[in-house]
This record gives sequence, structure tokens and C-alpha cells, in this order.
Amino acid sequence: MTNISETYIFEFLKNKFDSNHRAVVFLSGTQSWAHSISINFLSSLSQSSQKCWIGKIEGDKVNEISNLQIIDIYKKKKIIGTDIDFMIIDSWSGLSPNLLGLASGTLKGGALLIVVLPGIESLENFKDPNLMDFKSKRPYQYEMNNNFLKRLKSKIHFFSKNKKEILLLKQKEDVNVRDILNQYAYFYNANKHYEDIEFIPNSEQSKVVEAIIDLNKVNKGIVCIDADRGRGKTVSLALGALEIINETEVNIIITAPEKANIKNFFDVLGFDAQKIQFYPIDKVTTLYTENEYLYLKNTILIIDEAASFPISILQKITKIFNKIIFSTTVEGYEGSGRGFIINFKKRLADVGPFYKSITLNTPVRWADHDPMEFFFKDLLLMNNECIKIKEHSISNINHLKIRLIQQSDLLLNELLLNKIYSLLVSSHYQTRPDDLRMILDAPYLRLWIATLGEGSDEIIIGVLLASEEGGFDSLNDHLYIESIIKNKRRQRGNLLSQLMTNVSGNGAWSKISSLRVMRISVDERFRKKGVGTNLLQHLEKYTIKMKSSYISVSFGFSSDVYNFWIKQKFKLINIGMHIDKSSGSRNIMFAKSLNKISEKIIYDQYSRLMRNLIYYKRNYFLEFTHDEWSKIYFYSNENSTNRNDDLAIINRFINNELTFENAFPSICRFYESIQANEPKLIDNLAVVKSAIESAPRWAIISSVNQLSGRKSVIDAVKNELMPISKLKY
Repeated sequence: MTNISETYIFEFLKNKFDSNHRAVVFLSGTQSWAHSISINFLSSLSQSSQKCWIGKIEGDKVNEISNLQIIDIYKKKKIIGTDIDFMIIDSWSGLSPNLLGLASGTLKGGALLIVVLPGIESLENFKDPNLMDFKSKRPYQYEMNNNFLKRLKSKIHFFSKNKKEILLLKQKEDVNVRDILNQYAYFYNANKHYEDIEFIPNSEQSKVVEAIIDLNKVNKGIVCIDADRGRGKTVSLALGALEIINETEVNIIITAPEKANIKNFFDVLGFDAQKIQFYPIDKVTTLYTENEYLYLKNTILIIDEAASFPISILQKITKIFNKIIFSTTVEGYEGSGRGFIINFKKRLADVGPFYKSITLNTPVRWADHDPMEFFFKDLLLMNNECIKIKEHSISNINHLKIRLIQQSDLLLNELLLNKIYSLLVSSHYQTRPDDLRMILDAPYLRLWIATLGEGSDEIIIGVLLASEEGGFDSLNDHLYIESIIKNKRRQRGNLLSQLMTNVSGNGAWSKISSLRVMRISVDERFRKKGVGTNLLQHLEKYTIKMKSSYISVSFGFSSDVYNFWIKQKFKLINIGMHIDKSSGSRNIMFAKSLNKISEKIIYDQYSRLMRNLIYYKRNYFLEFTHDEWSKIYFYSNENSTNRNDDLAIINRFINNELTFENAFPSICRFYESIQANEPKLIDNLAVVKSAIESAPRWAIISSVNQLSGRKSVIDAVKNELMPISKLKY
């Protein structure tokens, strides 16, 4: 006996369409059944409707379906900024939480999302390919948990049975799903109209346009816009830009995590799109040194999805540009918009005399009270608000409690999970829906929380998330470590231990076990009160108890975060050689020894970095201010160069074990020694000389030496160094 009637299914879909809402349907059964129904449904839709299949599908099965995008799950960001009528998400290709959050923002009003699932009753036993994205090589065998799918199963049942806001259609039920969907396709084709309608901004969007016009009239100011997905934020930015570029002489630059994210912005601009330049964030942060001041003074910078970038980078930008528009999504896959609002937005009013803050609440791409939005916000915890804390709690910091949380606790306690994830989102710009799955399903993670109060009055004011690394000390691990040293293999996980094994050439970094801090988040109202320090002390005790040797951390550089880790007696062991294009910051790595085993390798790496920094400063680390540099660099006679070490590093570079950047300081010192002791050999090092003087400006080096690019320059450097790299000096 069926639990759901065919009439109910059709009326459900029809009502969503009539209400300009989006519908969510989960097809639960075998892969062949779900694929057959989905393909048949897409084939029945009109040519003009926009269709998308995310996952693997044989081409001959879908070749005749018009307007169909087939997108690999690892290229899902391609759909950002597009408007889609029908989407199929194939769980057999992987069920990424990031993808689910993204899909909920790209489907427009009246759209239908079909998620094909294996049998719902045994969903927690499904070997989801997406779990491989969270696998970390460990020295022991383990299985990933499936808590996210358990939670998904619970949410599907609740929203389909209790709230009746989504549909769950099972293969085993006595319902002809194929015929019902075909009937709905016929209805959709007959009722959906695609004529172009002139876009008329609503009152909230008009305020955005007016604010941009007003910003253009002042010498200095900031406009801040925040909204959930589907509120017309990016289109409003484009309409405002159109108003000022057609009326005045103004330079406009726009940046975003990826240019594809702002496709709608340039679509609205049409022929005027060429008047606005797109720069990645790393380029934006260096414009001050590359352009005349007057150009920047008369430029408006638009930062779309501002929450995707570190607050330190956004603060830096406020010192470069006089006029800035910050625009961000409050919740979603783009970044932690809630953290942007709590931790940064309130500071903007002090930057300049002109400041306007606008929140867009009314959906424009679909009607209000949309069930798809409700479902995915609940599933992915994208509806978190700042937890209200009683004033007296702030003074009770002496009653702080810290405890280790098990993943099973999170599955059983929705409120606990919500509070933890909410704090992570509010404190860290990189928190994404995929992090929710990692927290629930990765058994190599450890999670501590800092709390005040008891029972229902308990509040979480701090969270520390750490990952196991290293421990590869068995005979069977020899080849694995050797492959890392020779730069032939990098497996997922062990981010810091693998990098340091390669850079130092010392396998001990991977042999000894450690824990790496992935996130440490403290409620802003309790910062600088010792909460973070307390969390780290518990991590240290746990690490020692588990007989691990050190703890480490990796983060995007900012002075305040750097100062925190210095105060915790961590040592700087690595600075990233490239500024991240999406975050605009340089990666920093710290480590703290907890026993004699790790003390030497950490100190050796610290000393090596200190003696190398002076060479990096003049070529690579140009963005560091004088104050920042004084914090980072400490000269000591103990950091004197071991020349044989330099020769070993140069030979590792020649053998492709190290990058040019890793070997750069050794190459510089080697050249200086040759110049002093064997000047006759200098003429044979013309490309080496150019590289030392101009790296990483590869175009200049190539031009001077008549070479074709970075690779040819590096090959030439190796060829020049090879004959004399065996010299003792």
C-alpha cells in the first residue's frame, strides 16, 4: 500500500510552480531506475528551459536533451551566477554539502531539483564518493563515518512527512513516478513563459543604486551590502555601476573569489562591461605599489562575496582605496557571511565619514517562504544567528569549562552541533558546508569546546578543531616518506608534515605523530580573556597523552593572529611562497615541540627559515610592512649558513625534488660565494644572475635572456648550476 498518491505528487509540484517556489524531490531507489526516470523527465521538457545534470552520465543517453549542462562534481562552481530551471544531482557521483548549498542558490523560482539517492532506509551504508574528499592518509586503517548521511536521512523524513515541504519518492512504492513527472513536464511547458521582462528594482535594490550614486559624489566612503542568496544583490551592484559610469568619469574595479561568480554582474552591464575591470584579490592588494595614487583615489572598488576573504585582507584594502563597496552573502557556500557581519561590518563605519549599510531581505529570484531555502538552510546549518549571551555570563569567565566532543554527540544533539558550527562560521572566513561533513564524518579529527553555564543555560564561547598528522614510522612507510622527500607523491591530508618533510628533506616530520590546529574560534565578546589559550592547553595535554610529539598550525598571515601564536610559544617554520589568489594572504606555518623528539627538527627548520628570510624579503615578501617584518625576522649568529646544506639543497632543486622558490636562498648564497672565490665562473651564470635579481618576475628574466617563460628560465638555471654544483666552497 502506497504512502503517497500520484495526485498528491502532481499537485505538490504544481503548487510550488504556481507559488514561484522551488521544489525538491529525492528519488530513492537503484541507480538505473533513478537515472532512467530523470533522463526521461529532462527529455520531456521544452527546449527553452535551462537544465543541468551534476555528476557522471553517459553522453549517448542525454545527447538529444536541449539546453543541458553536464557538470562534473569537482567543477560545480561553473553553475554559480547561472539561472537554472531543472537540476539533477547524482548522488552516485558524490553528495557534496557545498554542492547542495550552491544548488539552492542557482535554481530560480518555479524550478525543480531532483536528487537521486540509493535506498533511503540504508542511506547511512552508502559508500558516498564525496567522502574520498575528506580521506587523510593515516598510518592505520580506518573507515569514514556516515553521520552526514544519517542526518540527511532524518531531515528528508522530517521535511517530507511532518512539514510536507519536500518530496521523497521511493522505487518500491506503488507509484508511477515516470508518468507523474512527464505529466508535470507537460504542465510546465504549457505554463512557463520565457519572454524577456525589463528588470525593475524593488525598494531595497533601489537603495543600493542610490548608495552607489552617493558614494561616487564623496571623496571617501564605504557602502556595505549583505543578503541571503536570491535577493538580487549582484544585479543591484551592476545597476548602480551603470548609473555612474554613464554619467561621470569614474574608474570601477570589481573583485570576487572567481570571475565566474559575477557573470550576472557583467551580463547586466552588457556593452558597458568593458568599462569595468576585474582583478583577483591578490592583484587588488598590490595595486597601491603598481599604480599612481591619483588613479586609486578616483577609483571605486567593488568586492563581491567579501566574506570569502580574510578580514585582515579587507582591512588592508580599506587603507588602499578611498571608495569601497563590500557586498556579501549572509549564509552559504561562498563563505562565512555571518562572521563578516559580526566581526568586520561594524568596524567599517569608522573608516570614513560616508558609510551606508543595506540589507536585502526580499527574494527576487523566487517568492518568499521558499521551501527549498528552508530545507537546505536547516540541513547545512546556514540559518545560524549570533547566540544571545546574558551580560552576567561575560563576567563569569573564571567558570570556563573545556571538554572533548565525540562525533556521535553531534549527531544526537542538534543544538550542540548548531552552536559549534555557528561559532565556527562567525569566527572563520573559510568555513563552508563541506566543513560540516568533515566535522561529522572524519574520524581523525578532534574537537574541543569551551563553555560557560550549565544545562540549557550552557553557552559555547570557544571551539578548537585539530587533525592528526604523521606517525608513519613503520618499515612499510619508508617508500611513502621517500616519495615525499623526492617530490614525487603528495597524498591527501597531513598538510604540514608532508610539506615540511619535502622542504627540509627530513623524514622525521612524517615519522613522528602530531596534531595540527585546523580552526580555533572564540566568540568575539570573550576574546583576549584566555579562552584560546585554555583550549590550546587542553590540546597539548591530549597530544602528550596520545604520545604525539608536537602541535602545529597553518593560517593566512595577519598581525593579530601571528601575535597570538607567538604568545603561545610556537615557532615559525614556513612562509608560503605565493600569495593565495582567492584569499589574498600568504600562508604561515607554526609548530610547538612537546618533547625532545620534535624539538630539534622544529628548531632546525626555524633557524633555516631565519637565515633564508633576508633573501626572500628583497624578491618575494614585498607586501610585508616594516612592523610586520620586525615581528617575523630575528637575526642571530646561530642562524649562520651551513654551506654544504646549501649545496645539498641546490642539487635537490636540480633533481626536481624542490621548487625554485624553496632553493632560492641557497642559490643566492652559492652565487655570492662563487663571485667571491671563483669570479671566473660568474660568466657562466648569466641566467642565474638574472633570476636572483628579478625572480619571481619571470617575464623580465625571459626577455633579458631570450627565453620563453618560467619553465625555460628554471631549466636554464639548472643547466648553469649543474656543472659547478659539486664544488666545495
